[in-house]
Amino acid sequence: MPKPVDVRQDMEPWKRALGDLLGDREIYRAESEVSRRVALQFVSSLRASQFEDMLRALRPEATPVADSARSNSNRLGSLSPARRALLVRRLRERSSK
Repeated sequence: MPKPVDVRQDMEPWKRALGDLLGDREIYRAESEVSRRVALQFVSSLRASQFEDMLRALRPEATPVADSARSNSNRLGSLSPARRALLVRRLRERSSK
């Protein structure tokens, strides 16, 4: 999980801006109009196909566990039936202890 970065800041400018927005209808209205216009512009440029393309381009990352499992699977497939039976017998013996 990403860890937030806690940066010390002067809170006064934030308090003033919030006070202006909540205390002056005209400032709130103007900021609201600009925010809505910019949001609509952004949303209108989005295409589901862009997201689908990004998902299609994703490739699984090679991990040591996956590589190890694949390698073990290949080795097990190359065992003769007699050796495979011996392996199964020994694993069962080990698990019953």
